[in-house]
Amino acid sequence: MNAAQRDLVERLLAASPVLGADVDIRYRVLAITVEPPVDVHPRGAVDDRRLQLVVHPIGTIAAALVDHADPTRPTVLQFDETQLSDVVAAFADTPSTVPAFPSSLPDVDALGDRLSMYGTAQTGDGTASVLHVHLAQPDGALELDLWAGFDELEVRDPEGTVIA
Repeated sequence: MNAAQRDLVERLLAASPVLGADVDIRYRVLAITVEPPVDVHPRGAVDDRRLQLVVHPIGTIAAALVDHADPTRPTVLQFDETQLSDVVAAFADTPSTVPAFPSSLPDVDALGDRLSMYGTAQTGDGTASVLHVHLAQPDGALELDLWAGFDELEVRDPEGTVIA
């Protein structure tokens, strides 16, 4: 990932509603769909502004889905990779609110039972960079943190053409 890709993805995630996310554990790919405003879109005013942020191969993926309905006792909700798209749909197209590329994954051992989903590959790749997406419902009742360690990043248009 070069500096231009990094800057573009930072801008896209901060300014764009996240429409969806899917992970394919078998092929170790995470795809996040965003719809940036015209002034942030790398191609400007286009008919279909959706873009996919694709990271691969994933070395580690972790998520924390927390229900704050009772603010005195937040509840961690469990889910698996097949439910990720449904989980993201619960956030009504909100943008991510954290820097997209932290220096490292969180300490998953320290998080322990505060994780909703966790997986790691039995290979040495998927460790060059970390992506972090944080989504919160407007009322703050539900929050999702999603982390993925990966090596390659692509930004694709709706036809699948890599644009960055």
